[in-house]
Amino acid sequence: MAESGYDPVQMAKFFEKLSGSGAPPQFMSDHPNPENREKAIQEEVARMPQRTYSYQTGDFAKMKQIAAKIHEPKPKPAAP
Repeated sequence: MAESGYDPVQMAKFFEKLSGSGAPPQFMSDHPNPENREKAIQEEVARMPQRTYSYQTGDFAKMKQIAAKIHEPKPKPAAP
């Protein structure tokens, strides 16, 4: 995420939100529980060079413009 210009701390915050979902104990999971992922991300971010991140980087603005041009299709006429 950081190499793309996005704030990697936001990924940790995402897993922080997941941790409140009452997930099963770690030993019963085939993936690390959110608390472990959150901690691992925060530790990795601490080793990264300090930088200002923004969601307005990369192709975000371009994709936002493209998405704004997409309109909901008109409903199909009812079958006779």
